[in-house]
Amino acid sequence: MVKISNYILTAVLVCQTLLIIALVYHNFHISLNNIHPTKKKLNRSVLTQPVLTLSSAKRTDRGTLQSVNKQVQLNKIFYNRVPKCGSRTIIELIKTSAETNKFQVHELKEYSPYFHEDEYNYKTVETFEESIGPFLLEGHYHFLEFSKYNGTQPTYINVIRDPIERMRSFYYFRRFQPDHIRDMDNATRYRSFDECVSKNIPECVEPLGNSAEEGYYKIIPFFCGHEPFCRKPTRKALDKAIYNVENYFAVVGLTEYLKETTEVLDYFLPLFFSGIYETYLKKQKNVEVKYKTIKKSALLDKTATFMRDLLAIEYEFYQFIRQKFMNQLTIVRKSYGKKLSI
Repeated sequence: MVKISNYILTAVLVCQTLLIIALVYHNFHISLNNIHPTKKKLNRSVLTQPVLTLSSAKRTDRGTLQSVNKQVQLNKIFYNRVPKCGSRTIIELIKTSAETNKFQVHELKEYSPYFHEDEYNYKTVETFEESIGPFLLEGHYHFLEFSKYNGTQPTYINVIRDPIERMRSFYYFRRFQPDHIRDMDNATRYRSFDECVSKNIPECVEPLGNSAEEGYYKIIPFFCGHEPFCRKPTRKALDKAIYNVENYFAVVGLTEYLKETTEVLDYFLPLFFSGIYETYLKKQKNVEVKYKTIKKSALLDKTATFMRDLLAIEYEFYQFIRQKFMNQLTIVRKSYGKKLSI
């Protein structure tokens, strides 16, 4: 009888041990799935596994991100803004948020070129390293890998738009926008975007044009970086840009959905942007008029078709960002019990 009791006791202990192991494994498996979600295909090969993404970051109160990548600072933000993607509106909203949420905003004055030599990059990194408390730096600046300059990577944010619309906006902005008019002869100033394309003028049909403001290849370099290959429209540059977005950009919004962009910023980065959505709603009509590019003529269908082919790699990146942004917006809407109806 004693032996039988011992056998029964041993069997019970073994079962309990196996149950504990099963529970631990189950919880661990769930944790891994939360950190490394299954990646969805986006008309391309499997993407690089994210490090700093909404799905791979731990969430705390009101959506605050806690990075899995310990080398990314969440209390320091670099808004390396792409030109003509609604950044003037975003900057006005950021300055209001800075007053409300008590963080510093520093503006980089040197906008052109958008990539820089090592000496300037070291100074940019030092600006972050010497800052205290919540801090945001903004300026037109290609993605910078801070580790190359002995710095700790900040969290990046940005906003992009339809590549053709971004290009057209910049084209007319530098010709007619008060306080931003560039020096050029009248024939160049009053030439339409369609004519610029049809006559194969470098400003419109070459990747880089003749200056930092010209050319059609402008969005991807802001996410790829300072390496020379980033300034060429290649698959290598696209892949690097996607890798950097997945690892270092908390939010990349869309000009076409500026209101929704403020929703996502408000929800996921409340340390900086709590209340920015309400601020946008109050200022919406005013900023839409204030920052709208003037004298922008309609686009011919043949120009749109030609440019869409020319901008194919930029559009692939745009669609990647659009899908990622919509996924983020879905998370926000679900958390507030709203349906995604856009």
